[in-house]
Amino acid sequence: MILQTKRERRQVRELIRSREFERMLEALLTLDRTLVELSMRFYKIPRRHQVAMREQNRRLHTAVRARLSQF
Repeated sequence: MILQTKRERRQVRELIRSREFERMLEALLTLDRTLVELSMRFYKIPRRHQVAMREQNRRLHTAVRARLSQF
């Protein structure tokens, strides 16, 4: 596939960047979830509080995705 115009090349570059950004964001959010799980086990958080912490972490991740999608 040969790109004919600068506009087409720019659109392809933007698409690649957005995919890379999404992958990086997913990796960071996965790392965050892992750290939350490890810290809950390390500090021996009771199960009833673990549920609340997971829910809070999910809300945080949803807010991060929503906020970053605006950029």
